[in-house]
Amino acid sequence: MFDLKERVAIITGSGSKKGIGRTIALTLAEQGAAVVIADINFDGVQDTVNEIKEGGGKALGIELNVTSKDSCDAMVRKTLEEFGRIDILINNAGISQKVTVQDMTLEDITKVFNVNMFGLFLCTQAVLETMKDQKYGRIISLSSVSAKRGGGVFGGPHYSASKA
Repeated sequence: MFDLKERVAIITGSGSKKGIGRTIALTLAEQGAAVVIADINFDGVQDTVNEIKEGGGKALGIELNVTSKDSCDAMVRKTLEEFGRIDILINNAGISQKVTVQDMTLEDITKVFNVNMFGLFLCTQAVLETMKDQKYGRIISLSSVSAKRGGGVFGGPHYSASKA
């Protein structure tokens, strides 16, 4: 497919066994990248790290709360301590919630936006200085078909707005 030897990739939201982040992490590791598995679900992080290492890949697991600037900054520090660089950030962490506008609370919309939008911002901001210093970096932020279609299948209208 492509050669990612000597590249270091952080994938947020990659600790879930049924999520796309885990599949992305496994695929990048197969292509030679050292991968950072970053997720709030640390048990899932460890499972993904173990699978990558058992397959001969390089992986680091980090418990990450994307809604915390301190947590995002710590993720970058730990990655640099372990691998010395950050080449790729994949903003994959996200949450959805099926709820109508009528039944939605301010807490519901705040939680979804904090993870899906502000978490993406905090993780991106955390890696920028390193990527600028390296004069190299790629940031990929995942969205959803719900960003164009609206909620329903994958979540409520607040999910669609946060992904748009």
